[in-house]
Amino acid sequence: MKAPVFAGLAADDPAVGEWLAATGRSAAALQDLVQRRPRCGLAREQSLVCTIYLFTHRHYRATADQLIVHFAQFPGDEIAGSMLSACDLAGSLECREHGQALAEQQYALAGPESWPWASWPAGARAEQGRPDEAWAPAEHALRLSPRSGPAAHARAHAGHDHGSGPAAIAFIDT
Repeated sequence: MKAPVFAGLAADDPAVGEWLAATGRSAAALQDLVQRRPRCGLAREQSLVCTIYLFTHRHYRATADQLIVHFAQFPGDEIAGSMLSACDLAGSLECREHGQALAEQQYALAGPESWPWASWPAGARAEQGRPDEAWAPAEHALRLSPRSGPAAHARAHAGHDHGSGPAAIAFIDT
């Protein structure tokens, strides 16, 4: 008996086995999976379920691969964007850099009114030691959503890197 993973796919499907393999990328299997996925009007939801499953089971490299496929089909998806940290957690510098580039690309596609997409590239820039470039999108995201954790984190990094001292402490305390 096959254990269902999501509509039209089972845990013992060869594509899933390859996809979840911890020893490498399986972009070919992901592309095959996307092509075989049933077109029932729930493709975005199915893709998100797969992404969330991979992320929560700590298959970070496979999650990063799935995000590439997901964003190709559903640009600027904010729910999927919340799992971009999989690119950092996957371990390789190449994957981390690709995740940062993906955040920048998706922010451009989502537009300036998306506070999550403004905050994620700000965080990537801050982590890269680019505080001047992180400051504006972090501030923009905080204007749109004052409780944005990723934007506050990026803004705190940028403030620290600028040596703002008491002003950075006051920002964190608010």
